[in-house]
Amino acid sequence: MKATLEYAVRSRLIIKSLAFLVGIDSSARSKFESALQSPSVLPIVAFLIGIRFRRLLRKVTGQLAGNARRNDIGTASEGLASNNATTPGKHDSSPVLHLPPTPDDGSFPKVIFQTWKSRIEIPFNYAQWSTSFRRMNPDFEYVLWDDADNRRFIENYYPWFLPIYNAYPREIYRADAVRYFFLYQFGGLYVDMDTECLRPVSPLFESGDVWLGRMGSDPNFPHSIPNAIMASGPLQEFWLLAIHLLVENARIKSEPEAMIGSGPEAMTGPILLKRAYDTYVSAERSAVREMIRDIAARLPDNLQPQPKASIINLLAPERWYPIDWSNIIHQRLSHEITSSRLMLGERTKRWLFPEAFLVTYWTHSWKAPVRK
Repeated sequence: MKATLEYAVRSRLIIKSLAFLVGIDSSARSKFESALQSPSVLPIVAFLIGIRFRRLLRKVTGQLAGNARRNDIGTASEGLASNNATTPGKHDSSPVLHLPPTPDDGSFPKVIFQTWKSRIEIPFNYAQWSTSFRRMNPDFEYVLWDDADNRRFIENYYPWFLPIYNAYPREIYRADAVRYFFLYQFGGLYVDMDTECLRPVSPLFESGDVWLGRMGSDPNFPHSIPNAIMASGPLQEFWLLAIHLLVENARIKSEPEAMIGSGPEAMTGPILLKRAYDTYVSAERSAVREMIRDIAARLPDNLQPQPKASIINLLAPERWYPIDWSNIIHQRLSHEITSSRLMLGERTKRWLFPEAFLVTYWTHSWKAPVRK
């Protein structure tokens, strides 16, 4: 199969046939041809062709789509999970804000942080992916906050930011913003709910202070450093720079209409995070300290940043973001997985993502549904 696909990328006729088999519209054939040049894309093409042939076979044979279809690829399940199916832990209905411990020996905080609209009712695929983190990392504390928890945290510990927080026009802006504050105060690993853990994560955090990931091969792409997965030790000044940009963006785009026009990606999300990274690694330390001075002045003594510069590790795409949503073939893979609520089998994940510790499937749940 691999040799056939490698030959295919050199034949326009076969490229057109592959695009049809994968389900790429004719108007996007040039993007498809360009996407074929990306590394590690051939297994994805083969997987997508297999998925479509299996779907066609089911139609031909008259097989009904059941509740769950188990095979080497994985399990396709319908509907939502709730209550016991999510197994979010003992903090399901407690109004008390669950705070993680902070190590005092300088080690990486073994905390996994996620946030969702509810701690009880969680989509089935999110619940399964979330469980993978607890299964793979049993020595980590797991923290799941809902929207009310997020606001309570800002209100209790960063009340000066609460007016900006409340002024955001949608919850996605707040969900973006709160993760920077959490990582600053507690450290640990933050992951979006559409992210699955494929290996234990501890080996990633043996050296450094902040860990981010690159998506795709274009470092100039504004979304190339997503905020879907981030990790840190506590009190790293890098996060104060990100918070400084939150404040600056809110000052410049103070009206809800202006915030909506800019979008959460630029106001609070990956575009802001990339700006923070690019600034932090290129600017003089004195300039960074000046930018974060006003933020640090608002913090109590126990939340002052560490006196040294943050050492940032930017991980290669194949480690954290093996699916690149800007690549049309990867985008198609993400669509097949999320639209069918497909839970990939272990062999399939090792084949598609051989070097990945984590994989984000890019459900983009905050966006308005797109009609098929």
